[in-house]
This record gives sequence, structure tokens and C-alpha cells, in this order.
Amino acid sequence: MTSAIQKIINYAIPTRELRKSFDWLFEQHRRRSSKGRSRSRSKSRSRDDIIIEPLIPSSTYKLSPVCEDMIEAIRQGLESGQSPIKVSDGTGGVYFMPNAKGKIIGVFKPMDEEPYALNNPKNYTSTTKEPYMTKGVKAGEGWYRELATYILDHPLSGPRKNGDDEVGFAGVPPTMLVKCCHAVFNGMSEMNKVKVGSLQKYVKNGYSCEEMGSSKIPVNEVHMISILDIRLANADRHVGNILYLENIDSPDRLVPIDHGFCLPESFEGITLEWRFWRQAYMPYSLEMLKYIESLDAEKDIEMLKLHKLKISPESCLVLRISTMLLKKSAAAGLTANNIACIMCKVKLDVEASDIEIILEEAEKAIPPGSSEVVFLEAVSVKIDSYIANMKK
Repeated sequence: MTSAIQKIINYAIPTRELRKSFDWLFEQHRRRSSKGRSRSRSKSRSRDDIIIEPLIPSSTYKLSPVCEDMIEAIRQGLESGQSPIKVSDGTGGVYFMPNAKGKIIGVFKPMDEEPYALNNPKNYTSTTKEPYMTKGVKAGEGWYRELATYILDHPLSGPRKNGDDEVGFAGVPPTMLVKCCHAVFNGMSEMNKVKVGSLQKYVKNGYSCEEMGSSKIPVNEVHMISILDIRLANADRHVGNILYLENIDSPDRLVPIDHGFCLPESFEGITLEWRFWRQAYMPYSLEMLKYIESLDAEKDIEMLKLHKLKISPESCLVLRISTMLLKKSAAAGLTANNIACIMCKVKLDVEASDIEIILEEAEKAIPPGSSEVVFLEAVSVKIDSYIANMKK
């Protein structure tokens, strides 16, 4: 592994366990890259200067056909002279990735250009050792949360099988982890040629809900995104990162994007802007309730481990609690708005959300030093009591 990549990893991935996992990934891809470069060279540019490759967690892992096609098309685009296109919006470095004809087909978010990370291009920088992008999410950890969200957006039929590209329940676009290099990227130099980050399929013909408004959106579309956001404790869901797709022959659809702030390490900064929409006040349908009932946080955590996405114990605990809250609340007849109001600070002058208060009360109810299992049992009791009081 080059010293430049190691520097980025050490900066942006603070735990030894995570660094060890990504060290292994890079060693595998270093070997594959050297073999690939010895076999072929682009006529116009060297593969040392332009390259994009998937980060594969294990020898048994299979990319979906959609992801395989996307990365191959982007590779051809880069080798034919197309360049990544810098996106001006947002606080992190984001690049549209074109194919050989110049058509945008992917969105690349480098790890070291995230807000407050080492090479952020928009002056969102920090001098602290472990800066946070938002409460509960460290800088340099958003890229693999993008993939984690795609993995956990299970289709209605259940979790995807290895290599499957079935559309998820909420419709998160296909996402993968890649390494890529190009002179356009911020902070590139002779000593720092390779970027790692998330690559997501570009959604064409999509407007943000900020442009289109929410009045026309089908109720089920809002409910599907609400289930995803509640489950993963999204700390950054707003109208700008929900795409609105108008369809002539079928109902309009929503596509959720930008999931680097999902699975935070605390409930301190949860933001769910759809809670103000009229659809969030309507009850979940039987189809939604059946899907919610099928969710299993323990199986979700195991899936993330299989992909070498070793989400921190704090984030795993948040996933367990948010899944518990969603399932209990939905079964009791609460709406998406009801649940969001438990998770979010509903007033600017309050110090904690209701879920934070519930967790504090649960911790006080058990002996110091109790196990997580005991704590979760106490949380379950407190959530049941809270819901019962709401329904009185």
C-alpha cells in the first residue's frame, strides 16, 4: 500500500479494527491492479493516471450486474478522455462520473473529501484528530455508510442474495465502494494518486423535492423512505436529498440519496424533514406493516460484517434501538410522524429528543456496568410505556 493511501486511511478511519480491514482490501486490489497494468495500457492515457476499480470485501463476493456495468462504462469513459465533473452543491467533494459518450452514469464521493476530512474542497476543514461531519458520524466514515444503507434497503422479498440487483424497498440506487484516480480530484499529487470512496448509480430525470414540493407524492413512497430513515436513524434527511421522478404511465416515485449520515453513533442529531408532510400523518398500510415486522437488526449487523463494513458498536446499538422503536411503534398503530417526533428534537429549545430521554431513563433503571442485553431489555420496557402513554 502506498504511503499516501495509508495516510488517508489512518486519518479518516480512526479505529485499529477498521484500518486492519481496509488494509486487507487495499492489498488485494494493489495486486490485482499491478496485474491489470502489466496486461494492457490505454492508448491515450496510462492506467497509472486513470483507473477505477471496485473494492471487493472477499473472494466469494459478487458485484451485481448493474454495478459491474456501471464501473466498466465509467472505466471506458475515463480511458477515452472523459473527466469526472465536480458538483458544486453540498459540503463534501462529489463528482459525476461519465461514460465514453459523456453521459453521467455514476456519482463518486471520495472518503478524504467528506466534510472536515483531509482534502475537503469546500473549506469544511478541522484541526481536531477525529472531526465529526455531524453528531455521531466521524469525517471519513460517510462513504461506507452509503454502501451500508444500500445493503440494508432490503427488497420486499427479503435481503438480496450475493450478486443480486433487485431494487430495494425504499429504492436506494445501487451503490458500491471503489478506488479511483484522476487529476480532477481535490488533493491529488504524485504522492497521492488514488482515492477511495462510494460510487452510486446516477438517477436521471430526477428533481429534488425542494423543487417539486411534496403535495403530489404518493403516500406509500413517503412511507417507504420513512421506514428506511427511522430504521437507520438518518441524521440528514431533507427535501434536497429525496429525488422526485415523474412517470407518465405509472405513479410518481421517490428515490432517496445521500446516506453518509445514516447509522450514527447516537440519536443526538436525527433529522427527518418528511415528518412535516401530510403523508407522514397517515397510517402505514398492511404491506408496510408486514415489511416492518420482517426486519431483524441482528441479521442486518451480520450482513454488514459479511461486507467488511465493521460499523462501530455504538452504531450497531443505535440500529438495534431504532429497529425496536420502529417495530413496536408501527405495531401499536403509530404513524411515521409519531415515530419521527420521538426521534427528533421537535423544538429548538429542548436539550434532548424523546428517544434520548427514554435511553437515559433505561440506563438509570439498571445497575451500573450492566450488559447491552440488559440495557436493551430496559429500553424495550421504556418504549412500551412511552407508547402506551401516547395512546391514552
